[in-house]
Order: sequence, then C-alpha cells, then structure tokens
Amino acid sequence: MFICPSCKKNFTRKDNLSRHLKSACNKSSFLNRWLTTSTPEEKKKYCEECKESISQNLWFGHLRSNTHKNNSKIIEQPGVQIIKSAFKERIITYRLSMEEMILNVKNYFIKLEKKILRIFEDQLRKHTCLKINMELFGYYYNPSTDNHDVKSFNTPFKVICNSAETKDLIEEFVTVIDNKADEFAEKDSGWILLNFIHLEININKFNPLRASSFIELPPEIVRRQAVVNTCWRTKGCNYGPCEAVVILISYVDVVLLTSYYFRRKLNKR
Repeated sequence: MFICPSCKKNFTRKDNLSRHLKSACNKSSFLNRWLTTSTPEEKKKYCEECKESISQNLWFGHLRSNTHKNNSKIIEQPGVQIIKSAFKERIITYRLSMEEMILNVKNYFIKLEKKILRIFEDQLRKHTCLKINMELFGYYYNPSTDNHDVKSFNTPFKVICNSAETKDLIEEFVTVIDNKADEFAEKDSGWILLNFIHLEININKFNPLRASSFIELPPEIVRRQAVVNTCWRTKGCNYGPCEAVVILISYVDVVLLTSYYFRRKLNKR
C-alpha cells in the first residue's frame, strides 16, 4: 500500500501514486511548483491614449478598436477627425461625420464628397501613390430582440496615384458600400438602420516595385539551387526568366548572361 504524503490517500500501485502527485493532488508541492513555473508571464504593452496595459497578442486588435480610435482622435475641423495611431503601413486615418440624419448611402456620400476630395488631394500632394479604403458605420436596431448595435461596411483597398482619379474612386466605393448595406438589409435579419454614425478613410503607403528591379535571394534559398533569379540589366529583362527556362535542358549555368542565346527561338523583336 502506498500513501500520498500530502493528502494521505491510499494507492495500491506506486505509478498511481506518482500520477496522483503530478496531476491530481491539490496539496502536492510538486504540482503547485509545476503550475507556478510552467505558466509563462504574459507580455503587455501600455497604450498611452487609453491609459491601460494591453496583452501583446491583442495589441493590433486594440489599435483597430473603436475605443482606441475614440481616445486617439484629433479634431482637424468640424466633422473631420484624425486618428493619431498608425497601424502597420498606415499613413493616416480620417473620420468624417455630420449632424444631419441621412439614411441613404449615396446621399450620405454626396454630403461628404467635398471633404473627401480635399483629403485625397492633400495626401496626394505629400505622397506619390496611396492605398485607400473606406468603412461606413451605421447604428441599427432590431425590434424582435430589442437590441441596438453598430454595423460597418468596408471596401477593398484601391491604389490611386492621380488626383484626376479621385471622383471615380469615390463612385466605386459608394457602389461597393451601398451593395453591402442592401444585402445586409435583405437578409431578413430584422435590423433597421437608425442613422449613419461616421465614415472612416484609411490611407496606407504604396511603394510599387519596378519591373526591372533585381532582388537578391537569401543565401539559404540560393544554396538549394531551386530558383532561377537572373540579374538582367537590359531592356530585354522580361525575357530573362523565359530564356532561363529554355536553357535548363542544355545543363549550362543559368546565371551567366553568356548562356542566353535563344533570342530567335523566342521570336524577340
């Protein structure tokens, strides 16, 4: 017979006693010591705007939350606020609102169009190209459950490099948001729109890679010899990868430019 020294419980086998000490005995010093040492200390970041500590794995979600945005906003002019915090590659986030009660998406954007155009023009003067998306927030009521909730409808990011394209971009965003709002209303969800709260415009950096750029591969990928990465510095750079595939059957060095003699086979003019 084996007796637990902590709780005085009896066991017929020694392995049962060992298992009990490691996993079940609340009074066992071994179990308590294991629990205190095995639990990792949670890493936290302190948010200056919200004045609270946030778990590191929840940090990016916190930056996107409405609570953080409300604490981070700066009023630029009536109806236009700037969210201070930058998330990832974001340059700036604008929040546009109005006092009028408008329940139609297109009419809502018509009222805000001048402010949106001014924001686009200001940012295009500072940056060559931008990635932009919009998110419209609405306040809804469900009479069947007597619940109020905020719903939002967003657009995919679009690239803009020219101020002449801004009106077309706004029209495209209006169509996307209007369709999403209509689909939500037609789902028989029971939600009724009470009013639109605000419109958020997220403006991100856009740095396109040039087609003629050569990016050197990391050493661990080069050592595998499984990728053709030709450094081609002439106008025929787009033909380099094509020719590299052709010469693989000849078992020559695909990196050397002297190996590329299949111009006529590729019918390059």
